[in-house]
Amino acid sequence: MISESFLYLNNPTLYPFRDEQLTNFMTDILKHFYDLELYLSQYYTLVGANHLHPYLAEVIPDLARKDISKVIEGLKNSLYSWLLYVRERYSP
Repeated sequence: MISESFLYLNNPTLYPFRDEQLTNFMTDILKHFYDLELYLSQYYTLVGANHLHPYLAEVIPDLARKDISKVIEGLKNSLYSWLLYVRERYSP
């Protein structure tokens, strides 16, 4: 989980980072992550560490699917930007 990996307090190697731009990228990733989590929690429950189980047998409505797709696209773009920055700034 993102909260377990990045959000521990008082650890200088974790979020928020000493690099303001890196912190801004992570803030954007977290925003999209929490938006996605909010949508998915309406339709799924987490079983074990990695398995989503639907609450209902119903299909997710088209409007919700479109909204979820937008959030996923934003998350993907945020992750790509973060990785690009890290590679350019911190790779040897």
